[in-house]
Amino acid sequence: QTSINLSQFLIGMQLSALVMGFATGSRTLTLGVGRAQFKSQLFLIVLTIGMFFVLNLIVPPKLPVFFQTQSLATSGKFVTDMISIPEENFFRGWLAPFLGNLSHTGIAGGPASSAILFMTYHLFVLGPDPSKLFIVFGAGLVSGFTALRTRLMSSTQVPHLANNFLATGGF
Repeated sequence: QTSINLSQFLIGMQLSALVMGFATGSRTLTLGVGRAQFKSQLFLIVLTIGMFFVLNLIVPPKLPVFFQTQSLATSGKFVTDMISIPEENFFRGWLAPFLGNLSHTGIAGGPASSAILFMTYHLFVLGPDPSKLFIVFGAGLVSGFTALRTRLMSSTQVPHLANNFLATGGF
């Protein structure tokens, strides 16, 4: 039942991100890689992955006990890993540009505001552990900046998926 609930939440979050992005006109990020700025985009993607790695070195992730004792079918690991895609679409694809435009702070305010809300959302997922929330805020801030700078969703989806994959011990 947990996997089904998580799957429904994943689909709902993805649809919400798309609807809100198109409804507010802030959905301007793409999945492709632009040829003209390929080197700078690749640099920022690698930098984002590196920052995720550094954050996890500062505060190592803790694998929840139920992931260690359950099978794939009952643990929800796959869905927990895949939730990173709709989270990125919602928080970086819609919310960061929307809040940056709304507050007229652009590339500075959008990622910071989005990171705060991303951390608040994870408060309900991870609990009130300050070390985990530090990682989430830092990752949200770096991802928000990277997404708005590269204008690519893949620049944040790949590091987030890799981070969740490592944090849960894989599929």
